[in-house]
Amino acid sequence: MNVSGHPAPLHSGHLAYTLASRFFDELVAMGIERVVASPGSRSTALITAAATTPGIALDIQHDERVAAFVALGYGKGAQRPAVLICTSGSAGSHYLPAVLEGHYSGVPIMMLTADRPAELQGVGAPQTVDQSDFFSGYTRLTRMLPDIDVLGDGDMIDLAREAYSAAVVGRGPVHVNWPFPEPLEPGNLRPGQKGGAESSPTGQPMAHSAIGLQPSQSNAIGSADQLAFRHLLQVRRGFIVVG
Repeated sequence: MNVSGHPAPLHSGHLAYTLASRFFDELVAMGIERVVASPGSRSTALITAAATTPGIALDIQHDERVAAFVALGYGKGAQRPAVLICTSGSAGSHYLPAVLEGHYSGVPIMMLTADRPAELQGVGAPQTVDQSDFFSGYTRLTRMLPDIDVLGDGDMIDLAREAYSAAVVGRGPVHVNWPFPEPLEPGNLRPGQKGGAESSPTGQPMAHSAIGLQPSQSNAIGSADQLAFRHLLQVRRGFIVVG
């Protein structure tokens, strides 16, 4: 219980989710509609924020190379970027073939790579490499974010606008690297809650629908899967039965 009179600090997972949500809210306002994600634990905040942002169509591709070419194809057709999300380590390096094509063909792509925090860099931690040079020379913008506890809503709004503008006006790939400390999970989220409770005009909790995806998209997260995903976020341990 906080008795200091000051707001209790958010734990890192919830702070990361809150910041990522503000980032995606601004991207949607600027015209972003498509996110292609390759799941991994370090990118939990980014994928959860994308999944709970109205107006985002979330496509899950487990192979990062495939994901990058899906985003490239979307960018060619829509003339605006899809957003790529991947976990830390070598995952982002699999984007490089599509990044090269986007660079030389003038196709907008936005890449969000999750990373380990500064204290785990250069000490032999698993799934940790220097991610700053993944796409060196082939991006219109590269931003290596600092520790999340020094960032705020205004930073996320500015970052989203800068990244979108660089991709669209510059007609090419942009890269934003996000260092996330543990715990990575955002904690208990009710359906429709984004960093704080959302309510309908009647004051009742508001659940978002199937995040803008059509049933024909085989890799899309449908409403049933989305509900199951939210339930999973509310438990510390569990198991998944497939088959």
